[in-house]
Amino acid sequence: MTRLQIDLIDMRTCPDVASNDGVYQWVLNYIDHFSKFSWTYPLENKSAAEVAKCLRELFDVFGPPRLLHFDNGRRFVANVIQELKALFPGMCFVRSRARNPQSHGCVERANGVLTDALGKWLASTNSLHLSEGHASVVYGIIIQELHQNVHLMR
Repeated sequence: MTRLQIDLIDMRTCPDVASNDGVYQWVLNYIDHFSKFSWTYPLENKSAAEVAKCLRELFDVFGPPRLLHFDNGRRFVANVIQELKALFPGMCFVRSRARNPQSHGCVERANGVLTDALGKWLASTNSLHLSEGHASVVYGIIIQELHQNVHLMR
């Protein structure tokens, strides 16, 4: 992972994803800019501490990226960066303008795919809890992306 983009998806207000999951109402979406491989974590809230914890878990498995790209608010980002800089001093941080899909397009597209897939899963299973099907939905997206990439390489 060289360049990782992160974004938070508010699952409370998505019109086609009615989440009454009392615990998880946010999704942290990460995407590797080069491979387009994505990881997601359902979150109880969008606190900097919870986001930093999820990022640490990811970086402990795959190693930290050289560059972490995000578009969330200054205060929120400052708290996350403060925690991560102490643990990963070589990592660079880039903050794009909020709600600017041109500079954050890779993860914004992935957000749309994930939101649609979660909505379809919730509708097909008559579930109200995104955390129940979250892992299988993400797995399906990854497998679909891999098949498309293999097809393009032929």
